[in-house]
Amino acid sequence: MAKRRERKQEVELRGSIDRFMPKGQFAVMLGDDEGRPLWKRPVIIDNAVATVGRAWLLKHVMSTNSSAVSTQIITAIAIGTGTNVTPSSTDTALSSEISRVAYTTETDNTTSTTGPNVIWAASWATNSGNGNISEVGLFNTTQATAGTLLAHATFAASFLKTTSNTLTVSYTFNV
Repeated sequence: MAKRRERKQEVELRGSIDRFMPKGQFAVMLGDDEGRPLWKRPVIIDNAVATVGRAWLLKHVMSTNSSAVSTQIITAIAIGTGTNVTPSSTDTALSSEISRVAYTTETDNTTSTTGPNVIWAASWATNSGNGNISEVGLFNTTQATAGTLLAHATFAASFLKTTSNTLTVSYTFNV
């Protein structure tokens, strides 16, 4: 009986099809001086997740960096008046920030089986953040023009916020 020769076969390794790509949306609603909505529904805008923001997120899951970032959390939403700006992953700040406030609510939906997310919402009273609002951003500090920009979005058309208006901005973050 003749011996069979075994053929060696190369094993091909393939990359995973899952990618950790954070994404999110801003929702913006202009209200009157009592906070009653002036629009039928919020304006929803997809954002660019900044490269520095993705790096910031990754450092939070690395044990070797945990002590360096343990006190850094998402804390603020900013608005700006920058015009003709298309958000990019290379952004590190708003084009023309006019106001940044700490979020007023944080909603943890991370146990959702249909799509875990977290939502932050911030509000501006009639005496703050007034101007032609055209951009929004999510930050890890309330200090103006500082910190890490995690997400940036612009409006197709700006809108005017005056002392007769309140403003609410929320950000829904998915991974």
